Amino acid sequence: MVLLDAMMPGMNGFTVAERIRNGSDVSNVPIIMVTVLSSPEDRRRAFEAGVNDFVGKPIDRWDLKARMESLFKLQEGQAETGA
Repeated sequence: MVLLDAMMPGMNGFTVAERIRNGSDVSNVPIIMVTVLSSPEDRRRAFEAGVNDFVGKPIDRWDLKARMESLFKLQEGQAETGA
């Protein structure tokens, strides 16, 4: 799993997510965008870049843990069915 912030030095998280999804050996790894950005446009941009979920800052640890567990269960289910 990758926890990615939208605002990073050198390259933003949206670009990193796109690169992971397009041609990386880990293209199927779950990605959660964790960021202070929260506008509908930011969320749409994150999902268009390939993230699986979006969590705003400040981080609610329970919420983040639940989202991570949900993505892991989804990924396990897909692996079992060959999807």
